[in-house]
Amino acid sequence: MVGAVGARPSNSLTDLLLSIELFALLFTWLREWPNAKGRHELFVSYGLNLLGAASWCAAGVYIHTWEPLPQEATISWQIFLNLGATTPWLFPLVIRDSFYRADMSLSLARKQDITVACLALLYAMLVSSSFDFAMGQSLEPVPVTPWHFLDGSSYGGQPFGVDFDLLSVMPSGRTDSQFVLSIVFMASNFLSGVLCVKACYKNKDADGLEQRAARRLTAGVLSMLANCHLLAVLVAGRFASSTVALDIFHIAQGIIIWVAFVQLRMILREGHVTVAHAVKVE
Repeated sequence: MVGAVGARPSNSLTDLLLSIELFALLFTWLREWPNAKGRHELFVSYGLNLLGAASWCAAGVYIHTWEPLPQEATISWQIFLNLGATTPWLFPLVIRDSFYRADMSLSLARKQDITVACLALLYAMLVSSSFDFAMGQSLEPVPVTPWHFLDGSSYGGQPFGVDFDLLSVMPSGRTDSQFVLSIVFMASNFLSGVLCVKACYKNKDADGLEQRAARRLTAGVLSMLANCHLLAVLVAGRFASSTVALDIFHIAQGIIIWVAFVQLRMILREGHVTVAHAVKVE
């Protein structure tokens, strides 16, 4: 570990702001419990998602300040990565519980939940093992545009004479690296995006609240993917330092998170209205 060498105060600040936003959204979400009738699964899955994301950003405040260029998987770094993985594991379930859960059998939903739990456990084991998919070899540069490549440099460490770290080396085959977590994050975003697009056309004759929310969530998920790609382009092209690139990423994520929260709260409340209407009809 490289102690506080390379500390990124602005990244700590933007992570702190994200953490405050997410904890505030979590508190607001928990107050929606009276409206969760018919949507209990969504209430639980998104609540856990918000808690994990808020805790991850809070851990990021520590990492950017005291372990900004980790060269080994300390306990705090492992906690940071596993907290960061909560959104990739849970957000597809959030989309499922928003648009598909009512038409799904309990046994199928439980199988999916168990699969996600097993994947989370496998990831935690891989993080703990510090396994290297590259077997110590240098990975081929990864193109992010036709002219710019991630070449395996320590983008955050180079200004401080550091050739390797687990946060800013891209690409990296180490399972305890931020790069591998980023791949998991983007794969989850892609899956969530596919589920959102399908939800947009789930009922072709309807243009109700769920369809409108699905379209907005689709835009949000695609924006998250674009934000991840922008981060890579800024770093690979040396258009901005890794610190500035992360700040831009954090600010954009804060906006997207708020938009997603508003849509998911609408869906939660719509379930409450639907149940209340059904009871009234009976």
